[in-house]
Amino acid sequence: MTRLVIRGAGTHDVDWPGRWQAWERQSRAYLPQREGCLATLTTTLVRLAGQRPRVLDLGAGTGMLSAAILDAVPEARCAAVDLDPVMTEIGRRTLGDADGRLRWVDADLRDPAWVAAVDGEFDAVVSLTAFHMLGAPRQASLYGELWHLLPAGGVLLNADFASCDCPRLRDAIERVEADRTQAAIAAGVARSFAGWREDLEGEPGFAGLLAERARRFGATKTDSILSASEHVASLRQAGFAEVDTLWQDGSIRLFAALS
Repeated sequence: MTRLVIRGAGTHDVDWPGRWQAWERQSRAYLPQREGCLATLTTTLVRLAGQRPRVLDLGAGTGMLSAAILDAVPEARCAAVDLDPVMTEIGRRTLGDADGRLRWVDADLRDPAWVAAVDGEFDAVVSLTAFHMLGAPRQASLYGELWHLLPAGGVLLNADFASCDCPRLRDAIERVEADRTQAAIAAGVARSFAGWREDLEGEPGFAGLLAERARRFGATKTDSILSASEHVASLRQAGFAEVDTLWQDGSIRLFAALS
């Protein structure tokens, strides 16, 4: 397995592909039916945006979603946007620029000025379990920014948490998902998020990146999960003409919206 040395990290080796794969396993513990979601997303992307889509991946993290799109759609091009220096460095060091088909953009989705950092035109915007971290008011305003960014007929494909509108069903779904995730962690399939962070903190090569992450994000936690009906209402209010759920597994839904 390739081992690379982080710039400015002295002699500390970091197994970037290994870290990327570890995050892959991590995500599967929280989204075990992910492959079905990705298959629906990529086939819908081609159907609505063609075989050569210009794709904007928001909250891209390690570039997992961009990688899936580039694998499934050989002529696609992606711009992966994120503010987390840890996740993006893992992605950059593992995926590179995918032979010129992938570029990385450092931008803060919490600030409407993020749009200025993204250079180019796009046929589609995609995201995988990222928008909920922005907080409810910001998610709604971001939908409006995306409507303005996309051309007429452009597509937004957002897979994210969306709570059930029915309280008893919502409670049941949350319990099922929590039990499923804990079982995966107990079986050693993945680490908890706290365990994941501890692993990184134990590697000297990540010290600088973790310090920069702390500077950018601080201790503020803005996570807010909208209900399915709130997602739909926010998308319609933003201006999207057609909105629907294309795929669902428990509290995670893939929303499609056409400008």
